[in-house]
Amino acid sequence: MSVVAAVKRGYATEGWKFLEVVGELTTDALPVAHFSSMTEQRITATALRNGRRFKKVYVQTDRLFLTVTMQRPTGAGCRDGDTFSLVFSKPKPPPYHPQRTRSRSDRDCNRRIPRAGSLAVAGLRR
Repeated sequence: MSVVAAVKRGYATEGWKFLEVVGELTTDALPVAHFSSMTEQRITATALRNGRRFKKVYVQTDRLFLTVTMQRPTGAGCRDGDTFSLVFSKPKPPPYHPQRTRSRSDRDCNRRIPRAGSLAVAGLRR
């Protein structure tokens, strides 16, 4: 199994669906970075091929996006290698707005609390 296939399978087990490749896919590439954010409005996938940079922007309205940057191990110290991005997506979870329910302690707080020293505290009434 190639490294790219292993990366795809790994993220698929986390609920991500493979969407597309930005740049030119090569089988000898290694993952060097990944990025995803639930709060960002846009996610950018980048690629570098023969010194030319490519990028594609994904807007996160109803879906979340994940980019995994892959780099070919070429050049001195693997610094000059071509890169491409694997792009994954999954549905955005619905916003979480818990409804506050009144608990027993909330109802108890609405009762009038007698002051210390009053007759009601001692159980005596006038």
